[in-house]
Amino acid sequence: MLWVANFAEILTEFHLPTFTARAECLGLQVEPRMPYSSPVLLFTTPGSYVDTFRTIEGFLSSLILLKEYGLLLAEGTSYEELILDPTALDARIASSLSDIAAIIGKDVHDLTFGFGMNVVGQKVQNSKKVEQYHQIIGTCPSLLPLACNLRTPDVRFVIVDDQLSVQRGIGERRLFLVLQSSLYREGAMRLRLHGFNLPTRCFIGPTSMDPELAFIMCEVAKVKSGYVVCDPFAGTCSILVSAAFYGCIAVGGDLDIKILRGKGGKQHYSQNFISYGLPQPLLSLHDAHKPAYRQEVFDAILCDPPYSIRAGARVANSRAGYGFKNIADKENVADLFLAVLDFAALTLRVGGRLAFWLPYLIEYHEDSDIPQHADFELVTSPSQKLTGGYGRRLCVFERRRRSEPSVRASYSGVPSHRRLTQTLGYIRA
Repeated sequence: MLWVANFAEILTEFHLPTFTARAECLGLQVEPRMPYSSPVLLFTTPGSYVDTFRTIEGFLSSLILLKEYGLLLAEGTSYEELILDPTALDARIASSLSDIAAIIGKDVHDLTFGFGMNVVGQKVQNSKKVEQYHQIIGTCPSLLPLACNLRTPDVRFVIVDDQLSVQRGIGERRLFLVLQSSLYREGAMRLRLHGFNLPTRCFIGPTSMDPELAFIMCEVAKVKSGYVVCDPFAGTCSILVSAAFYGCIAVGGDLDIKILRGKGGKQHYSQNFISYGLPQPLLSLHDAHKPAYRQEVFDAILCDPPYSIRAGARVANSRAGYGFKNIADKENVADLFLAVLDFAALTLRVGGRLAFWLPYLIEYHEDSDIPQHADFELVTSPSQKLTGGYGRRLCVFERRRRSEPSVRASYSGVPSHRRLTQTLGYIRA
């Protein structure tokens, strides 16, 4: 079966990593059609539509970056080509309607249908969209006996009009007519994202992770219900909120006791979990350089280490002991990421994933900037460009083996972010 996944036109480097990781997490056999031309991905699955319908639509609706999806009915380079063979198109629609009717337990003539359209790269007036809807209905007799319901249809037909390739000068226009059921539409993660916006939360800080990026971290780390997930730089717990949403046991800590204690009243990280109806995380005052957890206790580690742009990198001063009055010394940014890998080498199980954000200078970045460890394999490192001459990469590692504790993380060269803040002019050298 051939399916269409229409991603949002943002964070394009994260489209394939989230898609493949989520499919692997759910144990699905999907084969993307390459090369991928953002933002529309075509992929195939084994088995019939009836057998794979629930798993594939459930999988697609769970992707945070996905806008539209469905079973491919027709494709072309123009609306005329899309319905070039109306007899074959009507036969495919009739067959799909019969399958969906059997799945949801309705008579095929009692089904309701609706339409949607996503035009990529151009704005289209509603009148033009309605014209295309009527054209498809007129060429497909199997739709004529059915009632139209634009709000809560049993079956939804979506036209995906991709014009970005033409604008970029790398290809021709692509149009797809896809079919989706209503079973998973209302619960699609993309539609639920607005409920997690930072301004709606009770307790946030200057380094709180954007919820969209936090969910992306969960997807590439292949987290699922029952996993024990750790954020060693938890802060306001913005990443752990997303992990808890997936049904994970959220664990973490921070070196700043003021963040963990909050500001009194509703100014506390726990209020964010209460407002979403999520279980509370298990947090502690700790230094990531001195982990007190059991070995290989975590299934995934997700974090955004403080690299001195909005929050400084610090390490507890050993001379001050371990009380609440610990003082903290400033730490070299590059050394901080070595500590993250060493932390994961001690606490992450074999097969688990580590995902963290690594800053990079856009003009100077090299592969040697990414730290390495003998126990870990770099799976992917998609990037996000930011303002001010720098960006950040989401480095995703998977633990492949277990070495002696004496094996430590290292760089293959001198990382360009070693003097990140001085180079960007935030701190005087």
